[in-house]
Amino acid sequence: MPATTEGAKGNGKLRVAAIGDLHVMEDSVAPYRELFTEIANSADVLLLCGDLTNFGKTTEAEILAEDIRACSIPVLGVLGNHDYECGQPEKVCSILHEAGMIVLDEQAHEIDG
Repeated sequence: MPATTEGAKGNGKLRVAAIGDLHVMEDSVAPYRELFTEIANSADVLLLCGDLTNFGKTTEAEILAEDIRACSIPVLGVLGNHDYECGQPEKVCSILHEAGMIVLDEQAHEIDG
């Protein structure tokens, strides 16, 4: 990802927010929606850095997906070891991707040039 780009504020700098170890659980209710809204007001892109779910359950991924849908900036991320625990990382990726997250797996992704 280039260090400079137009960014949301047009100042030539890309503002990146990164968070990991979210560990969304099945009983969570919009656990990160408010935080993602705050981040969207201050950053141009949000990076989710692994262990997004607690056990890699599809219900956990669906809860996080709702919060991702509410985020108004691009969301990119990678899975962590917890996201593989139930043996269905492809389903977790699919749910998050359908919500708008760009799931990275050894590839690059360019944001706004």
